[in-house]
Amino acid sequence: MIRLPILSSATPGDMNRAGERYRALARLVRGYVFEGLLSAGGIIEFTWADDEFAAVFGCERHEVNRLGWQSFVDPRDQASVEERLSDLGQGKMVEIELRIISRTGERRWLRMAAESPPIATTTAAIAVIGMAEDITNRKVLIEHMFDAIHNEQRRIGIDLHDGLGQVLTGVSLMLRSCHTHALRGEAVAPAEFEQLIELVTGAIETTRKLAHGLAPGTKEFGGLLFALNALAQQSRRFGLPIDLVVPVDLNPALDVTVSDHLYRIVQEAVTNAARHASATRIVISVTASKVALVLEVTDDGVGIAAGYKPGFGLHSMRYRADAIGAQLLIAAIPPRGTRVQVRLPLTA
Repeated sequence: MIRLPILSSATPGDMNRAGERYRALARLVRGYVFEGLLSAGGIIEFTWADDEFAAVFGCERHEVNRLGWQSFVDPRDQASVEERLSDLGQGKMVEIELRIISRTGERRWLRMAAESPPIATTTAAIAVIGMAEDITNRKVLIEHMFDAIHNEQRRIGIDLHDGLGQVLTGVSLMLRSCHTHALRGEAVAPAEFEQLIELVTGAIETTRKLAHGLAPGTKEFGGLLFALNALAQQSRRFGLPIDLVVPVDLNPALDVTVSDHLYRIVQEAVTNAARHASATRIVISVTASKVALVLEVTDDGVGIAAGYKPGFGLHSMRYRADAIGAQLLIAAIPPRGTRVQVRLPLTA
């Protein structure tokens, strides 16, 4: 929150310089800053806002004032907004996350904070200063992550029921048959034991595949390079030519979290190339120097279209790269194709 300086015996020059500093800070903060007047009826009239204001609301400040700021608020958040405005009118600093519908019909999430600074005013309204940050991408990312978690849990449940569950049912039936033979004093045929061994071996393999799918880059399952090789092999089985280029002596020592994030970034890049870029060939390369580990995914697809808006996949990749202190670069390859590069400093 930016507070206006209080100058007890300020000259006009002091006030101008303070105002200039305030405007400069307003331009530098993340999001946008606004000033307004809060009436006794709980209505805010914006008296100043930076350039981001119009971009968020889809119209200029005077148009927002004409239509009424609350008219942009999603009906589901109206009650919370009224409560915060009441607190603001009582001199409290307030914060809220809310949904708005811009003039263009676009829906956005905002994180807003505001307070009434101790500034003398001659109007019945209360002076208000605040900031707002567009957190739409963050909210969408969280929603997609929850959806992905739910879908993954559902997939695991189906695999356990239809795969491992069926195998264990078969083992149970075979053991019951062997038990019956034993109670009758009959010999159990070697073929029945062989069938039991096959079923148990299948159950072990199914369990291993399930565990590998949950944590493909961990040391227990061969590490990051083993997981990338498995990804390449799986893609080839589905008819997508994909090459993995790794120096023979490369064996990066990575912890579980870093390994998983790197693998998921590469996996998403491969999926995007196959699904959206119509790629016919993909190359995954891994190189290392004294300062960084670099993973690249290049394809011969249609490339990045002009005006392309990043979706959940790209936001997820950037989130994962930020989480481990890596740099993510995405660029077109003339005349066609895309390169996705994630560079992990060894100090990270």
